[in-house]
Amino acid sequence: MAMTRTGKRDLTQPVWRCQPVRELVAVMTMPGLIEHTAANYRGRVVDDAWCRGCYQIGLARLEQLDFNPAPLTQWIAARKTERLGSYFETLIEYWLTELLGYQLVARNRVISQDRRQLGEFDFLFRQHQDATLVHWEVTVKFYLWFEGEFIGPNARDRLQRKLTHVFDRQLCLSESLQVRKQLNLRHINDEIIPRAFIKGRLFYPVECEWETVRVAEELSSFHERGWWCRSSNLNDWLSTRDSSRRWIVLPRMKWLAHYYCETEEGLLTSIALAEMVADHFESGGPSLMVAELVHQDRGWHELTRGIIVSDCWPVMRRNR
Repeated sequence: MAMTRTGKRDLTQPVWRCQPVRELVAVMTMPGLIEHTAANYRGRVVDDAWCRGCYQIGLARLEQLDFNPAPLTQWIAARKTERLGSYFETLIEYWLTELLGYQLVARNRVISQDRRQLGEFDFLFRQHQDATLVHWEVTVKFYLWFEGEFIGPNARDRLQRKLTHVFDRQLCLSESLQVRKQLNLRHINDEIIPRAFIKGRLFYPVECEWETVRVAEELSSFHERGWWCRSSNLNDWLSTRDSSRRWIVLPRMKWLAHYYCETEEGLLTSIALAEMVADHFESGGPSLMVAELVHQDRGWHELTRGIIVSDCWPVMRRNR
């Protein structure tokens, strides 16, 4: 899905009508969070240009799937999950094996020794028969910019902590002599090229220039953006939006792709959204992700994406 530098979807681009196809395309084409040329990560991040090239290669197949999505929906149904991260991996596996024809050697391969887990490979694959093994560590994350740090809707989750885990631990797995020994026992003796595949979206406070702010050199300047606000400030934000816009609260499993629907059924006006959000947080509900929609070309298209948090976020609630 083509994006402008402001983080809004380019509404001149075609829309994939089938939701699973739209999510598959999002996995393939959404910009990575990390700049692949950044000094700390150079040579260890999957390049967005490579992803776009793969998308072009698979374009005809994607068009067929949008017309007849059965092969994709059956693939997803056979790997049913309620976890967004697992669903993200399911779509990646379909992309690598079914669209690109790569040889999958392992997915979520746990490496253990003497009943002690040494680590886990998300994906090991060959782009061609007898080619070098490629190791991908994959993750999709959503973080809010707050006081100089990117924090997840679940405030225990921090971007820098995640990056440290991916680059200093997970991607170094094949360098361990113990891990190599275990791989050799499984007849995997190849050189392994490690890469991080890190996608998602970063959200900035509505009161700042969230569409254009740049906060760190290691972040891709094209990363997908959104806004965030506290529940008590939502009405102020809604007052700045066109009254013709509509809104929808997105369940977690719908966070990957830009939202699209043909009819207004189930969509909320700004007034209805404000009332629903007030009730939600009064009852102690968790953070909400919402999409702002605009009517164009006989359908409702996502214009912006936002996260609404409680007034006490990022303070963690104590267990009662």
